[in-house]
Amino acid sequence: NVLSYQLKSINKLNSQIYNKVNNKFTNRNSNIYMAGGQVPMVPYFPNRNNPNEYMWMDVYNVLGRSKRTLFVTRFLDDESCNQLIASLLWLQGQSDKEPITMYFNVPG
Repeated sequence: NVLSYQLKSINKLNSQIYNKVNNKFTNRNSNIYMAGGQVPMVPYFPNRNNPNEYMWMDVYNVLGRSKRTLFVTRFLDDESCNQLIASLLWLQGQSDKEPITMYFNVPG
């Protein structure tokens, strides 16, 4: 499952590392931080009714979940095509009325 794979990679930061990274790279005027050249991390609120319940996720996952925006940023081989199709099917299953936006920045 693409989403569980991405969540596992995000959840590798334990609370001690998270605190060090957050304290070092957080701009006090921003809710975005960069962790050593990686993808920007932003707060994601899975339950909009509870603003105290959030998790840090990479900006691509947050945009995919909340804005239904997908970014394709690598060569389209069999694996990446399967991940893209799975993401599209998941988003369509969430709502087949709302549009899905895709951005391509790939070689060739």
